[in-house]
Amino acid sequence: MSTGANINEIIRWLQRVEAAAADAYGRAAEIFSNDSEFANLLQKLRDDEIEHGQVAKSAAEMVASGVTLPCILTIEPSEMEYIEDFLVFLRNRIKAGKVTKDGLLHYMVTIESKECNDFMAYIANWQFKAGWIRKNAEDLISNHRKSVEEYLETQRGKGVLLKRLDIASSLRGKKLLVVSGDSLVEDGLRAVYAGEDVLLECAKDSNGALDRLGQEDYSAIVADADTAEFDIREFYSEAVGLRPQIKHRLVLFSGKELVPRSSTPRIWSFLSSLNKIKVFQQPAKL
Repeated sequence: MSTGANINEIIRWLQRVEAAAADAYGRAAEIFSNDSEFANLLQKLRDDEIEHGQVAKSAAEMVASGVTLPCILTIEPSEMEYIEDFLVFLRNRIKAGKVTKDGLLHYMVTIESKECNDFMAYIANWQFKAGWIRKNAEDLISNHRKSVEEYLETQRGKGVLLKRLDIASSLRGKKLLVVSGDSLVEDGLRAVYAGEDVLLECAKDSNGALDRLGQEDYSAIVADADTAEFDIREFYSEAVGLRPQIKHRLVLFSGKELVPRSSTPRIWSFLSSLNKIKVFQQPAKL
């Protein structure tokens, strides 16, 4: 069974990816210098990627100083390698002058839709909350993607067939309830859905979550199963009593081994009987 990368490996990977993306955009800006509007966009993207690389470097320095960065998400090393190789491939094609404008636009959509942006958003928000950097994920990542999307819109009437960057999330415009005793799950979700019009409301425990459910409906409930005094069976029963449709919308995260233990057989038996509940071990693979 393959194991996802740890946060230190992800941070080092982000440094390499952002450097490769900055180099690719910078080289492309020189090649398309006769198209001032496009060249200006590429230069802005290059500058953004350089700034993102500095954020990744800052995260590496925090970790080296002994600060622990928990993370609820991970990624397969094979996917990390694929994304990095893709950027190296693009940079080499640009350097060789083998990329047309239309082709580069499609490459840009691919780059900006990749998981590296979700992880960059997560470590940016983490550092912003800790006071290490001045910009959060909205400023760093969402505005970066917005620049690409706005330019893509200007190209649609010119025979360029491009997909939107914002179609990836089926939760756009939806409301989620996050139940967690700390901000870990909330921070991870805010990073992943930054700029995608996903509203997160939070409760510190099951009682707070039930109070909110009594007032309004949610597209999904994401709960940290390790939250103190969080009884999964009791919460599930009461939540479904308030909102029957919730029985298919509950997602649990746990930092513990997701296997039955002799001390809690009834809990795991209960979970296994509810095949509509999704249970992920932290860090979960993106």
